[in-house]
Amino acid sequence: GEGIPYWPLAVGVALVILGYVLFGGSQAVVWTDVVQGIILVVGMGVAFVAVALSWGQEAGSRLDPWLSLPGPQGRWSWQTLLGNQLLFLMATPLFPQFFQRFYMAKSACPFQTLMVVWPLLILLVFFPAALIGVWGRLAFPDLQQPDQIMPLMLQTLPSGVAAVVITAALAALMSTADSQLLTASSLVTRDLVVTLLKRQLSPHQEELLGRWVVLGIGLVSFAIAVRPPGLIAQIATWSFQGNAMLFPLLIAGLYWKRATRAGAVAGALVSSGLTLGWLAGLLPQAWTGGWLPVIPAVVVGTAVLVGVSLLTQPDQERLAAYYESGPWGEEISK
Repeated sequence: GEGIPYWPLAVGVALVILGYVLFGGSQAVVWTDVVQGIILVVGMGVAFVAVALSWGQEAGSRLDPWLSLPGPQGRWSWQTLLGNQLLFLMATPLFPQFFQRFYMAKSACPFQTLMVVWPLLILLVFFPAALIGVWGRLAFPDLQQPDQIMPLMLQTLPSGVAAVVITAALAALMSTADSQLLTASSLVTRDLVVTLLKRQLSPHQEELLGRWVVLGIGLVSFAIAVRPPGLIAQIATWSFQGNAMLFPLLIAGLYWKRATRAGAVAGALVSSGLTLGWLAGLLPQAWTGGWLPVIPAVVVGTAVLVGVSLLTQPDQERLAAYYESGPWGEEISK
């Protein structure tokens, strides 16, 4: 409407994120994410209460069809609903930025706390957002761009409340973007250049390369944001399934001693090929059995991983080092 135009806001957000990631590194990302997380939880709570007071009482029976399976448009079968829950279960631990945070922990204590706090925080953030979207069906029944539902719903609220919620949305955006930039930098410097290409870098060279990677990815991301390729929901569905199809590798690598590199590679290739084939429309959708493509792809990929692993031999030296040395190895062996 009469608010800040898209371009200046996009430039401002990009500069702020790039600034503190480039010059503050992981410490800046961690501290800003803490603050942004608090803002996100508070902001979604404010949005939920405000929208509920405005639209909740009018919902009643008018929304009943949208809150039951399969819905008025027949989109939500029990397989779709269950498949989405399995998608979140498998995809979330595979986010690279999550893995990087796991490695930052000084001990097992943060993981124990996380097991309790994480589901509560997810509920506090996701439930209000989902219900606001459902209430938006009443306010804007003919909306063609579902991604616009949150800002449109905020226009129905007092300006002060809307400002708080918009701040929460920016906090969610920035906390995800800065973590992914930092992790992408580590992936290129540590995993690609140092480990795979076997280039020896000094700490200064590694830091400099990491900053150039952050800058490059940031600029490319900004260019994509200027002309988004599609709905956020569609992009998220692809990216989430891309993470989820690696879930069997994670479980096998951590807990199955007979897993081999050949089995992992074969399972990953099969899962990836099937998932991309179904998402791109190259494979018949009937073969999914009504599930999200990644679910049958993971099942088949897991079978391939197990089969190839049983036909090949694991690296005994690395296996012994993992299971028998250090505090983590002792715990796993027990």
